Amino acid sequence: MATYAELNAILTDSVASAQALREKVGIAAIVAAQMIIDNADTAVPFDQTAGAHDQRLLWANRLLTAFEGTVRELFGIVVVANRAASQAQILNATDALIQDSVNETIDSLAKNLVVPV
Repeated sequence: MATYAELNAILTDSVASAQALREKVGIAAIVAAQMIIDNADTAVPFDQTAGAHDQRLLWANRLLTAFEGTVRELFGIVVVANRAASQAQILNATDALIQDSVNETIDSLAKNLVVPV
């Protein structure tokens, strides 16, 4: 389990590989946005309840209009959501694990927060 100090080191880029992880999260966000825009968000982990896709579209629009800030917010939540893993495991996550975590986080954000356009 990563300590708060280790999580902070990742979030502030004060540990090797943190910037690379942030960049991967950014790419995963663009991949997810493309899936959402193309209506390909029809499987787990995406929620299929009424209105969920519309909320994800709002999130995707926000990503495309405010990329850096949106990725910074997403990165923090993705890192902390994986706090049960060690710092090394978080930093060395595979692309597939990063994509799944990003997709799950986007879905949660879209469902539970008001997403400004």
